[in-house]
Amino acid sequence: MRAARIMMRKEAFADYGEVQKRTWLLQRRLQMERPYELVRSDTIRQFFNERGPEGWKDFNQRYPDSNGFIIVSPVGFNKSKTLAVVYTGSSCGGLCGRWIFHLLEKDRSGGWKAVPGVTCVTMS
Repeated sequence: MRAARIMMRKEAFADYGEVQKRTWLLQRRLQMERPYELVRSDTIRQFFNERGPEGWKDFNQRYPDSNGFIIVSPVGFNKSKTLAVVYTGSSCGGLCGRWIFHLLEKDRSGGWKAVPGVTCVTMS
């Protein structure tokens, strides 16, 4: 049983590596309490590549009610689509941010839950 779980995790992480190699188009299908705008990653990078941390001033002028930005990676799955790996991050200025690799498992109701004890988090 343990070997099978390890194999399923390896499959999900391997698929995650593969899906990162492709270009994806994120569509407005996320249901969130707050309104949101989808912005290309190169648009976000433009604010900070030239001005570094000072880019937050320009970012906040362009997106005044945003309180920062969120990134979401493509999702990798194991073969049976019962495990998923996804990377999320949020940045709200300077030393304000959190970036996490999530390993999720499909539950009996068809929803997704974090696998306990499997987390990689960076915060500032």
